[in-house]
Amino acid sequence: MAETIEPLTGRDVRLLRMVRGLSMDFVAEKSGISHGNLSLIENGKRRLSIDHEVALVRVLFPADGTQEGA
Repeated sequence: MAETIEPLTGRDVRLLRMVRGLSMDFVAEKSGISHGNLSLIENGKRRLSIDHEVALVRVLFPADGTQEGA
């Protein structure tokens, strides 16, 4: 049976960012999402588009396992 993956929520994004010790400015810059939009996403006031979700996953879960610039 295929495994399903639940989409990230704004709350997930905030929690992951904070657990990893990343600033909102860092995540916004690396993901290409404006600081204002990232704040709205984290606070549940803006839906997370698939493009933004992909960009955030790349920042929050880097392929090489590093968190440079954090």
